[in-house]
Parts: sequence; structure tokens; C-alpha cells
Amino acid sequence: MKRQIRRNVFETNSSSTHTLTICSKSDFEKWKRGELLLDEWSNKFIDAEKVSEKDLESYYNSIKKPYYKNYKDLDDDERESIKNEYMKNEVSGTTYDDWRDDGYLETYSQDYKTENGDEVVAFGKYGYN
Repeated sequence: MKRQIRRNVFETNSSSTHTLTICSKSDFEKWKRGELLLDEWSNKFIDAEKVSEKDLESYYNSIKKPYYKNYKDLDDDERESIKNEYMKNEVSGTTYDDWRDDGYLETYSQDYKTENGDEVVAFGKYGYN
């Protein structure tokens, strides 16, 4: 049996996934409260409050069926649901709850305090997918 070794290439047969993101504890808490959303492609937070009602109404009208309520008739929970859907589909933002409810990977988060006293959170996903 002949073996071939390629130079400058790293390979593994592992199908596991590991991610690590580090942010300030204050940003992490804002994300958990729904004030920020995570763009998982850029690993940057997006200010969830910068979405206007006009943007949300326009999005809702583009997806609603003829028998759906008018945007103005939606209650607070329904508007929040539309906002989350808009951020996920149009802005690529993920809420903390949606991030945690991954059907394939486990999530983790750990608080740390740096030598300089900064409070940070390391978080990510792991598993086999």
C-alpha cells in the first residue's frame, strides 16, 4: 500500500465542529435581553433597536397572506416575532434564544475576568454535524 503525504496541508477525519467567540459581558447581556443580535457570519453584534417600524411593516406585508391581520393589528408578542424573523432572514441577525436552540450542536458560555479587570464572556458551539 502506497502512502501519499501532502506538504502544508492539515487534514482530519473528524466531523466535529467547534466555535469560540469572545465579547464583553455587557454586550453578551444585551444580546440575552434582545437588545443586540449576533451576525454569525461576521461574529459581530447588530443593534436590534435600529430596525424601524416602517421596515418591519414593509417586511410583514411582503410575507403575509390575504387572511393575515394587518400589521397595525398585531399585538406586542406578534410584532416581536416578526422582528426576530426579519432580523434572521433580512439582516442575518440571530437572537440569543435562536442561537441556543440549535438542533445539531451544543452551546456553551463562560464568564471571565481579565488581569485588567475587564469582564468578558467566551461562548460557542460544539458537537458533531
